[in-house]
Amino acid sequence: MAEIWKWIPGFKGHYKASTRGRIKSVERKVKTRRGVIRTVLKKMIKLTPSANGIVRISLWKHSRQSVHQVHALILKTFVGPCPPGQECRHLDGNSSNNDLSNLCWGTHKENEGDKRRHGTTNQGERNGSCRFSDATISELIRLYKTGRYSQVELSAMMGIHRSTICGILKGRSRKTLLDK
Repeated sequence: MAEIWKWIPGFKGHYKASTRGRIKSVERKVKTRRGVIRTVLKKMIKLTPSANGIVRISLWKHSRQSVHQVHALILKTFVGPCPPGQECRHLDGNSSNNDLSNLCWGTHKENEGDKRRHGTTNQGERNGSCRFSDATISELIRLYKTGRYSQVELSAMMGIHRSTICGILKGRSRKTLLDK
């Protein structure tokens, strides 16, 4: 598919977006805050993903800067504004792939389902506040299922508070490991 360029809504005469997820500024005359008129040359904007993979860029218009997520700009440009109650979905699970064919508007539930399917959720060990590895939790569940250990014994043996063990075994936390 050929790359198509269109004006970004709200930035006509300033910036264009492409179906391949690229952004470029166009040559134009701008007036600085001091009243000096200068020429901004056309250029491709360097897109650098943040730590979580989301690509954000700063766009300038009338000496004012605004920060935007590239995936949302691509969808707004080629599909239309975000419908109420919807958000951007990356269909392949790669949040830095902003190609139009990889993006669509969807509900939060659909987006979370995509993350689970692609293994990009922050559940389990990927969560920043996780205190126990998946291996430790799996071992705890395996030992409990043998019937030889009570929750109190497992608590003393593994150094995990009994109420935490109870929560894990009842499925209040780390539910995905209970099925294994």
